[in-house]
Amino acid sequence: MEKTGRVNWITGIVGALVGVAIGVAAWVGIYQLGYIAGIAGFIMMICSIKGFELLGGGINIPAMILCVVIDLVAVYFAHRLAVTVNIMQELDYGFGQSYRYIPFLMEYSEFSTAYYKDLAMGYGLTAIAIVPSVINMFKGKKRNE
Repeated sequence: MEKTGRVNWITGIVGALVGVAIGVAAWVGIYQLGYIAGIAGFIMMICSIKGFELLGGGINIPAMILCVVIDLVAVYFAHRLAVTVNIMQELDYGFGQSYRYIPFLMEYSEFSTAYYKDLAMGYGLTAIAIVPSVINMFKGKKRNE
């Protein structure tokens, strides 16, 4: 991982968002197979860092922290998108109607318990994937100083 103090933040953020989009697509696909998509959290992290690095001209610790924040926000939306797709398939609704139906379904404890359990597990598995990347970044930065 190329580290540098000077990065282009605008293009780096674009790269991170493109990378996250790849991870979100993986999350939705894996979720449709009936699995919690923790591996997609890892994909999100790797792709967002690589995207930032490629388009931003490198990566530094603040950029790494930004990628982690972007990934954590993306996990929420990836899970919500995956649930929306499930609703579309189960109830034969369109995307918008399915997305707007989630708050109604959250009134049912069975749905909300499953929703939050899957989301928490996704965050946990994503954190397991993120922590080694962040630790390696900090270790590499200290070695270069």
